[in-house]
Amino acid sequence: IESSISGIDLEKNWIDLEDGRRVVYDYLVIALGAESHHFDIPGLAGAAFEFKTFTDALKIRDAIWARLTAETDNVIRIVIGGAGPTGVELAGELAEWLCRISHQRERECHVVISLVEAAPTILPGLDSRAIERVKKRLEGLGVSILTSCVIEKVIDHRVQLQGGAPVPFDVLIWTGGTRANRLAGALPLKTERRGHARVTSSLFCIPQTPDLKLGGSVYGVGDVTCFYDQKTNKPVPGVARAAISQATTVARNIVRDLNGQKPLIYTAKDY
Repeated sequence: IESSISGIDLEKNWIDLEDGRRVVYDYLVIALGAESHHFDIPGLAGAAFEFKTFTDALKIRDAIWARLTAETDNVIRIVIGGAGPTGVELAGELAEWLCRISHQRERECHVVISLVEAAPTILPGLDSRAIERVKKRLEGLGVSILTSCVIEKVIDHRVQLQGGAPVPFDVLIWTGGTRANRLAGALPLKTERRGHARVTSSLFCIPQTPDLKLGGSVYGVGDVTCFYDQKTNKPVPGVARAAISQATTVARNIVRDLNGQKPLIYTAKDY
């Protein structure tokens, strides 16, 4: 079925679609993903490009290309807000791409890429060895890394940092925060502070209250959920590898339930 969802009733185990149809389920896997969260930072939403879809990527490319081909001083200033996996990967790709473009056009291009992160390190939650290697790689590509820097506001092509000097930009890209999909966030499930659904060790969604009975079996995978690693007691990073691994566990658990077997426990990888 290809359609948009207008509502989910977890007690009556059905999904309403915008075209008027209703789908009844025995097993529901909520994998609606996350959406950008701007944390009410003044000026951010209107000035920054999102980076959640293929269309977003094309808009970023076109904006940078327009700047690159303009008759200007040949300086392109790019600020990426958020140094999680998405922001880090994007910074590295842009640095390499712009260097290649500059060589192909036989025109010197000065690229200033600034990666801004509120946490003390890039890639919060990942292994410290990986963080150090990635940091060296980015610095080798000429990326300026600004950690422990909170964006206070965005105004006149400048990112104002709390207690610091403004960072000018030609292109601003926001990868600094997500919250659960609004549709999923409205469901009567136990969530963490950004609306991500809490799940059990077998990836079952947890009802908001103990007396709430869910119709059918309801699982959650990917960015729409928050799974705490039992070894580290930290949330599993919102990366594709984690979502794929969770999906595999859920698929096996549905088969096991149909066969009357106990569910498997999801074990987070060391990221």
